Amino acid sequence: MIFSPSGTYGWNIESSQGLIESEGTDFSNFPVPSSGDENNSPEKSNFGPGKGYYWCDLDGTLPRTAVKSGLDKDGGKLYVGRAIHEGEMHPAKIVPNHECAYISFCGEEIRKDEYEFLCSGSCVTAWEACEGGLVPYNAVVGGYTSENEKLYIGRVFHDGTLTPGKIQPSREGCLIPYGGEELLFSSYEVLILHND
Repeated sequence: MIFSPSGTYGWNIESSQGLIESEGTDFSNFPVPSSGDENNSPEKSNFGPGKGYYWCDLDGTLPRTAVKSGLDKDGGKLYVGRAIHEGEMHPAKIVPNHECAYISFCGEEIRKDEYEFLCSGSCVTAWEACEGGLVPYNAVVGGYTSENEKLYIGRVFHDGTLTPGKIQPSREGCLIPYGGEELLFSSYEVLILHND
């Protein structure tokens, strides 16, 4: 998957399954992976709003097609998102009851007031059990580190919740924002895409 500029629409992420497109947020200052990166090719696809998967801003209402990832301890729904932090794009836990998203970073749970939802179109999502930082070929990339390491969308069952976070292969697990901390789990589920 790659990030690529998309004019006023911010950023796109591309996978072997197609393009995951951003709507609304201007991520134009987010660094693009180096041109030597094999994942930085300008391939085109038919994915986008109404077709595959896309990223969208919160405009006062919860997107109808937002991808659910689990339940919070209070029973509230959690959603898959992404947010920029210190020049990196991180998968995020969106908590509508808190009107914000949270990312995990350097041992902490960090609140983000600017974020995007992952929304679905015609693709089917599934969660696949994995461990040790491994992910299947069709795992959804939700971000990148400043060293261009891919961050995949994962989730973990912890303390009565099913909490989304980021799978970081170099850390050999899934990191979730929870209770003010960044928690690392070696076993997790990863979000995968299937075309209809």
